[in-house]
Amino acid sequence: MTKILTIVAVGAMLAVGVLTADAAEYAIDAAHSQIGFKVKHLSISTVSGRFDTFGGFLSYEVDKLAELTGTAEIDAGSVNTNSEKRDKHLRNKDFFDTETFPKITYAITAVRDVADGKGRIVGSLTMHGVTKVVLLDGEIAGPVKDRHDNNRIAFTASGKLNRTDFGINYGKAAMVSHDITLVIEVEAIEKKEEGERDDPK
Repeated sequence: MTKILTIVAVGAMLAVGVLTADAAEYAIDAAHSQIGFKVKHLSISTVSGRFDTFGGFLSYEVDKLAELTGTAEIDAGSVNTNSEKRDKHLRNKDFFDTETFPKITYAITAVRDVADGKGRIVGSLTMHGVTKVVLLDGEIAGPVKDRHDNNRIAFTASGKLNRTDFGINYGKAAMVSHDITLVIEVEAIEKKEEGERDDPK
């Protein structure tokens, strides 16, 4: 009986291995990606910004968006709104406080309501020393081959968060909105075994 149970257990482990073996890991290609945000100023206009330095990965099996996982790590100090004076203010203690909290991370924990390559992304956002669940509307495309025979996928996602949930309370909402729209547009390249990598450009 013990031998039978052992065989069944090993078989189950092998089955799980088969089910997960087809998920490939893709590294974010920053040269073809952007992580940005939008915020209302004085309740009438929209200011857009982005982070110039970031990295991360996605683990994805074709046509199985519901099983997508991934993590992005952002250098908060690389914030760029095309205004050095404003960016300097964003880096100080009124906003990101990048000396104390240099990194922002987002980790995908689940994908719900999947249909036609789109889904509701559930993820943990850590910013300003606070971690909260943030929901995004996401979509994935690919993989496709580039000219060097590398597999690439594209992942886009967007959604809203309230900056005060993360302890960023500076200014009245009528001046700088508390609601921030996060916009993620990334292209990622499948990781290869050591020695197999071609020129990714």
